[in-house]
Amino acid sequence: MTAKAALLMIGEVGKSLAKCARGIAGTITERLKNMGIKTINFKDSIGEALQASMVNGMTRSEILDKAKDIINGQRQQDYGSPEENFGTIAKLWTEYTGTLITSVDVCCMMLLLKIARVKNGTGTADCFIDMAGYAALAGELLKAENK
Repeated sequence: MTAKAALLMIGEVGKSLAKCARGIAGTITERLKNMGIKTINFKDSIGEALQASMVNGMTRSEILDKAKDIINGQRQQDYGSPEENFGTIAKLWTEYTGTLITSVDVCCMMLLLKIARVKNGTGTADCFIDMAGYAALAGELLKAENK
């Protein structure tokens, strides 16, 4: 495979992930509205997250690299596979809420927790690293759920 072909493939994967993320955000927004919960403007929160990450001196590549290292390393060692860990959380949250919650929903709700911290001014650089990790895991778990 040529470098140009690889870059084109990476670009297509990125577009697919962005589309997936928009779909997930829309699904969460609808579910929250159906539950009578006021939603926040994701676009503004993401902009604030990007701005804060620059203030903390981390580049987007550093944030993504750190998230990759964490979700493929220590966190997996500490908590087990994402399928097992988020599957267990989903079952517990389903039982607690009486509403079916999937592993992907767990990732999305953890993203919302991090976004809320940023929105409230308590977010740190770690929040942005965690958001990148949760987004990557949600995409991977969604792919597995759709098989």
